[in-house]
Amino acid sequence: MTGKGTVAIAAAAAASIGAAAILWALVLSAPAPEPPQVVLIVPTLEPDAPAAPPPVYAAEMTDSGARRFFDHVATQVAATGSMDGGAYAAAFVAAGVPGELVEASESVTTDGYAAETVQFSVRWADRCVIGDVGHGTYTSQVEPAFHWGTCLAGNTRPRTW
Repeated sequence: MTGKGTVAIAAAAAASIGAAAILWALVLSAPAPEPPQVVLIVPTLEPDAPAAPPPVYAAEMTDSGARRFFDHVATQVAATGSMDGGAYAAAFVAAGVPGELVEASESVTTDGYAAETVQFSVRWADRCVIGDVGHGTYTSQVEPAFHWGTCLAGNTRPRTW
């Protein structure tokens, strides 16, 4: 293509490049956006408002009540950084749970290394609250007990609590 067509294409290309350059200059000269502000809302108690009492063990509890009690006890032990299943079991017994309802996994592997996670549980009738701690996290869940009456699968610590 020669003549007027070439000139028209060149003019269109120059106009496009010019428009892109102006747009780029506007983008570069625009002020940086403000970072979002984080607002932390912390509830406050009225001076006369009583604090909720800590949950206590009861042989008959709903799943949510059992889990609330379980989490209350387990998070106190987890806050110490303990990776000893026996420490969790002892805390549940100290909180009123009969020892035969408490299970904990070993804190040491069969090769003699510290376990990366530790599991522990408390059985309420045919339900279990199972906790897991490791890698800086704590989790819990409610599950049905196994038909043979335990909560944890595999080998667990001997009950010395």
